[in-house]
Amino acid sequence: MSQANNSSLALHDILLSIADSLNVAQHQLRNMSPYDEYGRPNTLYQLPYLDFSLEVISEVASETESTTPSNARLATPELAKTTAFTKSNVMTQQSHQALVYKLPTTTQNKTSNDSASNKITSTISGRFVAVMPNEGVPQVFIVMSAEQISATAYTLKVTLTYATNEPVVGQKVEINFDEATSLALNDTATSITPPSFSPSKEGFTNGAGVYETNITIASGDVNKTIIFVANSGTIFTSVAISNT
Repeated sequence: MSQANNSSLALHDILLSIADSLNVAQHQLRNMSPYDEYGRPNTLYQLPYLDFSLEVISEVASETESTTPSNARLATPELAKTTAFTKSNVMTQQSHQALVYKLPTTTQNKTSNDSASNKITSTISGRFVAVMPNEGVPQVFIVMSAEQISATAYTLKVTLTYATNEPVVGQKVEINFDEATSLALNDTATSITPPSFSPSKEGFTNGAGVYETNITIASGDVNKTIIFVANSGTIFTSVAISNT
């Protein structure tokens, strides 16, 4: 019987620990005062990257149990002397020899345990690289508003701007009807008819960073609260339409 015990390091825990320590160090460097107590500029430091090398040792231990039968001694014949007598009044002694076999004694099998271990050493190297937020592009803000045209018609307007207040031109925008949230906000409603979009529920921002589309809701849903969600990439916003 053979048993092997394998153990491996949780590499993701090690890498996450390094990343957390790097973030703590960078946070402390970023929060250093730009001036000393005399008003002189302090030297500020940044961590553009961090190289690392990990030596991982994996050990595999195995234990083997073997059973070996003992070599039993075969029965060997031995000579034994016997004595016979005649039936006459004169006793005559004769000597005879006979083969007598002795049975071997019972022995038990022998069991032995052998253990061995193998070590495997590997090296993992890599680099943590500092990345600017939003890949160096200024942060984008998204805003959506709704303007009522009639009892069942609205115009949805989505505006995208950079943190510098400049418009985001040619950016794709998508608007969707949030049915699950809308039903949750209307306790007595069992269903809401999906509104129609005109010309489309998705498009690109114009030169002013704006995308507009018209929606029409069912007449039976005019007194319900309806939620729309707009997104551009990974940024989201929402707006609620209600006549109540």
